[in-house]
Amino acid sequence: MEAALNAVENSLADSDRFQQAIAPFTQQNNGYLYLDWSQSRPILERQLPVLKVIELTGKPLFSHLQSLTASSYGSQSGIQRGAIFVKLN
Repeated sequence: MEAALNAVENSLADSDRFQQAIAPFTQQNNGYLYLDWSQSRPILERQLPVLKVIELTGKPLFSHLQSLTASSYGSQSGIQRGAIFVKLN
């Protein structure tokens, strides 16, 4: 974990794709959940076989999905607030 957090080369935080994915989140938040679909897809399909069925159902979306980013803005009056940004190509 320390090596990943202190990486100098190929840092996710410095990548253009990640910076573009978090750009829409302008207000202060509790962090990001970032999913680069092309890199994560094979791993997720092995871990979650039902994902293939979901992909078939949502083929127009998944065939163009580049990344998915979510962020939480905390809770207010017991309601959790957040945002999701879907980048298509």
